[in-house]
Amino acid sequence: MKTKLLVSLCVAAVLAVAIALAQDKEQTKPDPRIDKLLEQNERILKNQTEILEKLLKIDQGLLQVRRRSG
Repeated sequence: MKTKLLVSLCVAAVLAVAIALAQDKEQTKPDPRIDKLLEQNERILKNQTEILEKLLKIDQGLLQVRRRSG
């Protein structure tokens, strides 16, 4: 009798935990602030590469000017 009670309590506890975990997964929604930050980071990285390309062109232009004037 005691083992049946113990087994049924264990099964009930496992079901309760499973239900709690399922509800927790349903309640977690993506945070729009994180998405916004990721988009901002992507734009920053894109702008950074554009700036580096422009600086490289300026550096090459300065090198040509130095060669011509020297």
